[in-house]
Amino acid sequence: MGFHLVDKKTRVNSGRNRPQFFVLVCVLALVLVFMGLILRVFHQGPLIGVGEEMVYGVYVGGNRAGTMTFWVEGTESFDGVACYVGRYSMMVGDTVQAGRMVFDKQGRLRHAKIALVENRSLKWSTEIGYSRAVGVMRIIFEDNRNPENYSVTDNAVLMPGETVLPAYLWYRLRMENLGLGYQLEFYINVLPQATTLVPARVAVRGEERVDTPIGRFDCWVIKGENTTSGFWITKDRRLVVKAVEEAEGVSWLYVLEKHRLD
Repeated sequence: MGFHLVDKKTRVNSGRNRPQFFVLVCVLALVLVFMGLILRVFHQGPLIGVGEEMVYGVYVGGNRAGTMTFWVEGTESFDGVACYVGRYSMMVGDTVQAGRMVFDKQGRLRHAKIALVENRSLKWSTEIGYSRAVGVMRIIFEDNRNPENYSVTDNAVLMPGETVLPAYLWYRLRMENLGLGYQLEFYINVLPQATTLVPARVAVRGEERVDTPIGRFDCWVIKGENTTSGFWITKDRRLVVKAVEEAEGVSWLYVLEKHRLD
């Protein structure tokens, strides 16, 4: 049987160091928590939720012309990959353009179907399957703009790189870690046939505070080359609160009027 001997001086110093050690541990823990919060802000994943709905007022020349609505319908498996299902509908007068887009959680568009209706009559519809494994799109185009020359075409088109529809950018940019220096290069399917591809690039051009009917938001300003669109996306939820577009000499403005989360 033996004894472990500790001199009095050592015992006294050890007791004094315990509170300091405890304080140091607490400080380190707080630092780690703070760093975790920073990482969540700047490196968070997609902030898209099933059941989410965004309603925009559509303005032409300063006058309200219609309504644009985006909503996340749900999720589904596409080629064995978990995907979101996003929809949109734009109503201006007697014209409605609507679409369904399936995209994975990395932001890659997998499938889309877009249609245009005027005076309750289908004018055209375009269905696109993006086969990224082989770099080919299958495009089925139904043309009813002139009922006497109704036609359906089925084409396979090579994909030179990431290819998207204009309306899909409203979802795609929300899935990015935006900030000064960010840019994205891609190709745009030109509707309605969608077989023509136009190279484009968008980049964060600055910051701006934007007032909308549902509040004031600090936003990243995103504009591009070979695309006439501009987006103002909030820094917190990466929500599109304002967008502009030039089409055939007409300036379109979209302003968020309602945002709902289930």
